[in-house]
Amino acid sequence: MEGSATDEIQALPGNPFIYYGEEIGMLGVKPDEGLREPMKWTADGQGDGQTTWEQAKNNAANSGADVESQLQNRGSLLEHYRQLISLRNEVPALRDGGIREYSSGNSGIMAFERITAGSRYWWFTI
Repeated sequence: MEGSATDEIQALPGNPFIYYGEEIGMLGVKPDEGLREPMKWTADGQGDGQTTWEQAKNNAANSGADVESQLQNRGSLLEHYRQLISLRNEVPALRDGGIREYSSGNSGIMAFERITAGSRYWWFTI
C-alpha cells in the first residue's frame, strides 16, 4: 500500500494532484519520458481503449498495476485513492479549511488540524 505521503497530500491545504498511473501503482523513472508510459487498463495490456504509442518498459512486469486488476481488489491502491478523495470531498475542513500544526515532540509523528467555521478534522501520521 502507498505510504503516508499520498494520504498527507490529500489532507493538506491546496489542490492535490495525482500523476496518471500513480493511483494504480505504475512505476516510472526520470527523465520524464520514462514516466510517461501508456496507462495500463487491463492486465494483459490489450483491452479496448489501450493506447499503444510505445511498449511499457517500467511496468511490463509490474503485476496488478492496471485498472482492471485494481477494480477487482477491494484493498487496492486505486480503492485507497478513491477513499481519500471521497473523504476530502465530504469533509469541509479537509476541502476548504485552514491548517494548525501541532508539535508532538517526536520527529516520527506529524499532527495537524484542518479547520473551517463549522468543521474540524484532526490528522495524525506516525
